[in-house]
Amino acid sequence: MSEIILVGVCVALVVWLIKLTLSAGKLKNNDMHGLGNKIGEMSANLEQIDKRLTRLEERFDEHANNKK
Repeated sequence: MSEIILVGVCVALVVWLIKLTLSAGKLKNNDMHGLGNKIGEMSANLEQIDKRLTRLEERFDEHANNKK
C-alpha cells in the first residue's frame, strides 16, 4: 500500500518539475531575478516533499513493526 503512495508522490513530483521547467523556459533571458525566484520556490517545495516522504517512511516502518 505504501509503495502505491510513494509511486504516486514521485509521479506528482515529476509532473510538477516538468511544469515548473516549462514555465521557467517561458521566462525572458534577461529575467534572472524571476528565474532565481522559481529556483527558490522549487527548492522549498522539494524540502517539503522530502519531509513528507520521511514522515511516510516513518509511519510505514511503525506500521510494519506493529504487525510483527
